[in-house]
Amino acid sequence: VEDSWLETLMTNVPTRPHDAFVHSLNKVKELVDGYQKENVGGAASEHPYFNFLPQFRANIVEDQTASWSAKCFTSNTATSVSKSDTTVKLSITSANPTSEDCYDSYAFMTVTGAKHIKITEAGTFDMEWSLPDDYRSAEKWDLTTKGVRAFEYMTHEKTTVANILETVLMFIPEETKPVDPLSAKRNVEFMATYPQFQMEKREPSENLPPLEHQVHSGDFFGIIRLDGLDPMLAWAMGSTTGHTTTALWMDGELYITESTVTDSYWPTNGIQKTPYRQWLKQAEEASFNVVWAPLNKLYRAKYNETA
Repeated sequence: VEDSWLETLMTNVPTRPHDAFVHSLNKVKELVDGYQKENVGGAASEHPYFNFLPQFRANIVEDQTASWSAKCFTSNTATSVSKSDTTVKLSITSANPTSEDCYDSYAFMTVTGAKHIKITEAGTFDMEWSLPDDYRSAEKWDLTTKGVRAFEYMTHEKTTVANILETVLMFIPEETKPVDPLSAKRNVEFMATYPQFQMEKREPSENLPPLEHQVHSGDFFGIIRLDGLDPMLAWAMGSTTGHTTTALWMDGELYITESTVTDSYWPTNGIQKTPYRQWLKQAEEASFNVVWAPLNKLYRAKYNETA
């Protein structure tokens, strides 16, 4: 990609797997500050979160012609011709621009890699796609059968970068124990505009957790932490929580049972039970928002806590 800020972003900002961010938050903040100062025209979209993911347009498979319409060039065709056992030549022809100065940005991908290309004028553009030297048979099958996939970025480069940064900033609490107010505000905004769920402020002193004797085995405790991950999961699931737990009485003591991982705000990995009062303390320190949904009498009577 020609835009240096996009190159810098792709090089330095983490694409967070669930394990952890691999890059320091200081670098992210440095990129944000520098971008905002030097790229005034690169404001984020009205709805910036995840609005950087390119949209699928076509599979470019050998000996077939793929076609699609893009934001700038409304007529696009592409072919793939084998040059060797591991290399194909792609020819992309673009025509009918919607304006004189428009362009289309693409990510061309297979399971072995990606190339970012910007098409700025009508005509035919050629590029080669090669498998790595240590390719596997499945990767060759993928290239031959599925071809090179064309994905179109839906915003201009600077807007795409701004949208990535806005999204990354939503995940800052993944590296901290409490959720800072600015990150919480971003995540509340996300919940209001994406899942369209309004999170109203509540007075903690008027919303105290239930006492132990009020909780029964099988009661549901749902959590949403305003850390990017939970709101993203809630959005994907059509839910208002990102993590679920259940209460369980064992040998006269109340526990919260769950399956989760060790990270910046939680000390225990895997399937676990935590004494109720200890769990409440950890949940408060982690900035959890918790909803308690007890079983009704009918299903409470049917619940087998020793099974």
